[in-house]
Amino acid sequence: MKLLSDQRGMSMIEIMTSVSIIILLANIVLTATVQAKIKTRDTIRIRDLQEVQRVLDIYYQDHGRYPWIDGESGWRGSCADVAWGTPTTDWIPLVIEQGLISYLPQDPLSTQNRCYLYHSNGTDYKVLAYGEDMHDQKFLVFVDPARDGGTQDDVLELDGELEAWSLYTVGARSW
Repeated sequence: MKLLSDQRGMSMIEIMTSVSIIILLANIVLTATVQAKIKTRDTIRIRDLQEVQRVLDIYYQDHGRYPWIDGESGWRGSCADVAWGTPTTDWIPLVIEQGLISYLPQDPLSTQNRCYLYHSNGTDYKVLAYGEDMHDQKFLVFVDPARDGGTQDDVLELDGELEAWSLYTVGARSW
């Protein structure tokens, strides 16, 4: 007959092994969660770009040109740090006033360097978004050739450091 006092607990090695397994599983779950959030935000960015493209196409059909403010040059963006343009929540001029969209989308992270950018000369346009997982295969079609890390602004080269996604008209490809 065994007495309760004869039973032993877990050895130190068993405890360390158990803790290591728990930590490993927690890391796997945390990594998967972070990656899922990144993919979700990137999917939102692409959806936003496509919605903006739809609005720009409607504006073009109605006015024969893309939204543009005469005399304005440079990019318009939804973030505070548009070093080469104008920061504004109305980053595509005239489309809200025309009733084509009730509000312009903002980047899901909406930080100082995460925003959507727009540039147009009336004839052509380009809309940029900075993704987080730029090498995701399903989004490579949106990589901006002028910001793909390559040597040619008008040719898509996927071997460099990818910086941005874009939707644009042919004349704006190298902007």
